[in-house]
Amino acid sequence: MRPAAAEDAEAIRAIRNDVIEHSTAMWTTRLLTAEDGQAWLEENLARRSAYVVEASGVVIGFANWAPWRPKDGYRHTVEDSVYLTEGHQGRGLGAELLRTLIAGAGDSGAHVMMASIEASNTRSVTLHERAGFELVGVEREVGRKHRQWLDVVELQRLLLNLARQRTVGKHRGAEEIKRIGRLHLGHENVLEEGLLRRDRNAEGALAVRTRHKIHARQHGIANLRTQGFARRLQIALRGGERREREREKKDVDCAHRAH
Repeated sequence: MRPAAAEDAEAIRAIRNDVIEHSTAMWTTRLLTAEDGQAWLEENLARRSAYVVEASGVVIGFANWAPWRPKDGYRHTVEDSVYLTEGHQGRGLGAELLRTLIAGAGDSGAHVMMASIEASNTRSVTLHERAGFELVGVEREVGRKHRQWLDVVELQRLLLNLARQRTVGKHRGAEEIKRIGRLHLGHENVLEEGLLRRDRNAEGALAVRTRHKIHARQHGIANLRTQGFARRLQIALRGGERREREREKKDVDCAHRAH
């Protein structure tokens, strides 16, 4: 895998035209001209957003990220595309390309990466979910191609912007970097928050137990965790004393009968 170069224009165009002609991954029926392919690649080369995969010197796949919507309000959001030629799927190449796109888009300053996938393309949906994307919606019958209505599965992933982390770190410190990093990985680290909450609860419980022990010692009861336990012990002791008196009385009665 490597960054795309100007000489890859025709190879990438051939892959895109094959997808247009034989699949529902691209929702158009118009094949790309050489000029179309060259213009597309020039845009991606300018923002360093396209990559190719080669096998024996032949381009067998490509991937790129691009602006998600043209309006400036969406300028921090991008979308990805990953395509491999027939016979080269299922070898981890798509996952490697997607990881590279995520890192590159994040370093460029993008905040969110979107993936709009035709619903029957479950392989692509799974690829994105394994890369940390989450399902955010399904658009029903919004497209039509090959005489059928098509649904779109929308997935998204918040990006870890390393450049922004370094800037924030200079002003807010290492702890703020960790917090922002967790947010940009797609969600707040629930497990870590849960562990912190558990630790706080444990500390609180320890403090309560310590107060109970001190209180118990003040009342002459050692090694007791709670007053409730102390009360149960006292009841048990009184019950034991009662049983002891009954046993002594029984022994006396038996002695009298023996005489």
